[in-house]
Amino acid sequence: MTNALDPLPLLKHLHEHGVEYIVIGGLAVSAHGYVRPSKDLDIVPNSARENLARLATALVDAEAVDAEASDFEPDELPNVARR
Repeated sequence: MTNALDPLPLLKHLHEHGVEYIVIGGLAVSAHGYVRPSKDLDIVPNSARENLARLATALVDAEAVDAEASDFEPDELPNVARR
């Protein structure tokens, strides 16, 4: 499979912002020795309020866009974080 995701820049970015998380999905499977190229990065963040605030800041700083919500205007979505 080509176009596999290079997760290191995003993982480093989360680390630099102090975000606590675990990696799941295809990347986690690959880390255990099973080749499974992936085009996404699945993480589960620690649900502590402070950690979620760091995650939100990291995502805003990275100019992250919700790929599934990108067809909508911000005011069309409930609970959208505003800059």
